[in-house]
Amino acid sequence: YLAAQPISGSLSPSLDEIDRLLALMHEIVNYGFLSDAVHFKMDDPEVGKLPSGRIGISRDFFEEKLKPYAESNTKAEIDDYISNFEDRFDTYSPEEKKDDDLEIIKSVEELDEAFFKDWGISYSNLYILFYHAAVICMQAEKSVITMAEDELIEKLVTDFNFPREQAIVGINRLVLSSRDSYLTAPESYSNSEVFPWKYNREFSLTRRFFVRHVDSDKKNFLSWGFRSAIATQKQLQYLFHNGKLNNGGVEINRLIGSLLREKGNVYRNVVKDWLSSHADFIVIDYEVNIAPGGPLNADKPYGDVDILAFHKPSSTVFSIECKNTNKAK
Repeated sequence: YLAAQPISGSLSPSLDEIDRLLALMHEIVNYGFLSDAVHFKMDDPEVGKLPSGRIGISRDFFEEKLKPYAESNTKAEIDDYISNFEDRFDTYSPEEKKDDDLEIIKSVEELDEAFFKDWGISYSNLYILFYHAAVICMQAEKSVITMAEDELIEKLVTDFNFPREQAIVGINRLVLSSRDSYLTAPESYSNSEVFPWKYNREFSLTRRFFVRHVDSDKKNFLSWGFRSAIATQKQLQYLFHNGKLNNGGVEINRLIGSLLREKGNVYRNVVKDWLSSHADFIVIDYEVNIAPGGPLNADKPYGDVDILAFHKPSSTVFSIECKNTNKAK
């Protein structure tokens, strides 16, 4: 909020005033959740006046639907961590990984090209920008630092040999600036990208860790924290690799689609191998095409069957669609 609607006063808020602001923000977020639930026809809560005179709103949807859903997803997430625990401790061996290294280099180059075309800065340089922003804080021995914007750009270029144009573009991509109204998004963005109750909104501190403010001489300054820089880097990585990065661009979206297809194939093979390990099943090794003249002949193309399996004891054919999904926030 302070980035969107900068203050001009000189009084520092007390702890009581900060507590009140946090309480108000909590209520705003709660009503935002409720508003979205009604707007998207997920809930139709009862609303009435309580004996105390306050407005009462039924919480059945949250208690009976969202809470059990959240608990189930948390359990699934823990189970996933347990099942993948051993994979966290692979020992790197250059002799065994040469082909993989070349593939990784190729993937990074493709990633850099896509981000540069859409955002004007490569993926690698975005990571370097996160790193240097954190290091600058640590060198100053401050958790949060403020620096003139042109001074930061010059420092990146001079001290770290960072491309000037990409430094400017990168900062603009990762900055929160003032705008006419807190709930009105900048041009070309949907207003939902600033709603504080919406997860993965574009204009949040987890997506943009720089905060731009202007002094009395109209000079731009940036404030940021090293924890925010690291958190934003991790969030970008998470959103990209899970196909949730919005406002990316044509090339970035193409890469995300390719990545999700690859992850889907991996998941499909896990399911296939699990079924194949059971003696009662006969599993077709490949995805079965449904089309004229295809393995499953049809009057027109209908796509394919991810996994076609035959259960011998019951003489049942299973047509299985595999979707490796992630829960929404």
